Amino acid sequence: MENQKPSLPQDQHPRVWRLPTEAKKLRSPSRCKQCGVLYQDGRWSWHIHGITEPVLSTLCPACQLVNKHQATGFLTLNGDYFLAHQNEILSLIHHIANYECEQHPLNRLIAIDKRGNGIRIRFTDRHLPKQIGHAIEQAHAGELRINYDGTLCRVSWQRN
Repeated sequence: MENQKPSLPQDQHPRVWRLPTEAKKLRSPSRCKQCGVLYQDGRWSWHIHGITEPVLSTLCPACQLVNKHQATGFLTLNGDYFLAHQNEILSLIHHIANYECEQHPLNRLIAIDKRGNGIRIRFTDRHLPKQIGHAIEQAHAGELRINYDGTLCRVSWQRN
């Protein structure tokens, strides 16, 4: 027998966008009634060409997470350097988050919360905080910590 990678069941795969409360696969085509993202053949996209059949109305997994204020990724930024360069760093964060959302509609920034001398950003995706954390570290140095805790990712960056 050849070497084969063990695969996770479909509902346990980390890239499957299905909330635990969803019992079955969504019917195609569907459109999120809140953000307008389209679902066709197992994929969410902002633009799907050639849809001629009626579109079902639903709520996409990202909007469900946003409405529940339930994040799967967190990025915490602290330090005197952050306070001095806050606008520049936030601009970088928004640029990356907007680009990622254009490419992958379910990967979104939920909210930015002030915390002491820093901020905490919540995301619908657990990989986006890591991606943004690496970009900040590359552009501004500092100390980056990444912690995966089950289905959550917690990233912290600090520079004094």
